[in-house]
Amino acid sequence: MSKNPSEAELRRIWGQDFDKRMDDVLDVFDTLPADAQQRINNGGAAELKALAAMKDPAYLNPKHPDHAAVSKQVSEQFNSLFGSDPAASI
Repeated sequence: MSKNPSEAELRRIWGQDFDKRMDDVLDVFDTLPADAQQRINNGGAAELKALAAMKDPAYLNPKHPDHAAVSKQVSEQFNSLFGSDPAASI
């Protein structure tokens, strides 16, 4: 993977967890329709952080104390990327 601004930012944020978090990103990315993948490819670090958050226990478990905050973060990021387009929503 070449160094780009998104990668550099995510390496700074995730540190030692970068490889694991990128695996999480790819796990979610691979489940998305092609048009959603293209929009995410055209995005940046924020979109990748949101994909990684979708594998976070706080996002997956509605009873987790941080569930609402993580869900809101994911929702806001993808609303900014996809708007109200139901065909492209995640």
